[in-house]
Amino acid sequence: MGSIFLSYSRTDKDKVDLLASKLAAVGRPVWIDRTSIQAGDQWRRQIVEAIRQADALILVLSPEAVQSDNVRKELDLAEETRIRIIPAEIRPVTIPPQMQYQLAGIQRINLYDDFEAGFQQLLNALGGDQGPLTESKAGQPRPRIRFNKRRSASTGTLVFYTVISTGLLLLGIVWLVSDTESGIGPTCLGSILLIFTIAGWVSWKKQKKG
Repeated sequence: MGSIFLSYSRTDKDKVDLLASKLAAVGRPVWIDRTSIQAGDQWRRQIVEAIRQADALILVLSPEAVQSDNVRKELDLAEETRIRIIPAEIRPVTIPPQMQYQLAGIQRINLYDDFEAGFQQLLNALGGDQGPLTESKAGQPRPRIRFNKRRSASTGTLVFYTVISTGLLLLGIVWLVSDTESGIGPTCLGSILLIFTIAGWVSWKKQKKG
């Protein structure tokens, strides 16, 4: 079982300590920067590694937390790493624009009206396969959007006829400048027509496969 990363503002230390102790009491290991980073360690690297290895990130929300640059960076890392993000409010808060994208569609857990009831909801979210209203399972990549990979059949047809039209235009030019009595003109015409027909067919097949 991986650890639970707590992202919070230092002004909320007391409530975060209570949350961390209750999680530890029910057997959920907690990663919190004040206790997990040893003196002299590069704390930025430690935080990045802790988020990458965590099962979930609990975003402890308060008015101070949503204004914290460090909290926002930790949220960005969690979203990039595709771990589960569980926002838990310890005080009422309005989500700022810089956090709305990552938290869109995720239900916030209320810990300030009834802490015990909210804590039980938090445990349920941590114990579930997917968590509250998240779009992907923890640790699994979300579907990637693929842009402009497959072209329509009409585009492939257009390419085919463009190549053929170009070939026919060149055929006309060769016919005009060639010596038709010597047979060079018809020979060139046939060769060029064959080449451009094959090229057009190959282009069309590639468009269908693409």
